[in-house]
Amino acid sequence: EKQSNLYQLADVCAEVSVIIFVCFWVTYYVNSLIPVLPVTSPLEVYLESFGGQTMFIYAVFVFLNTLDDKLKHVFHDFFGTRPT
Repeated sequence: EKQSNLYQLADVCAEVSVIIFVCFWVTYYVNSLIPVLPVTSPLEVYLESFGGQTMFIYAVFVFLNTLDDKLKHVFHDFFGTRPT
């Protein structure tokens, strides 16, 4: 909270970008491994879509403890609102 607004914004953007980047590549590798597993075509589609969403949600909740406070602080600084 003591850093400059630009630093805070860059920190939040970097953290969200890392989450998205890691989730994308984990999903990509999981999707590339699915053809190795003997599953039916409908189940393969289900695994691909469920795997990506699950990884993203898991990553967000892992970092949510600090990320939500950072997002709220940056929002209040940039839009001049005060937390209630």
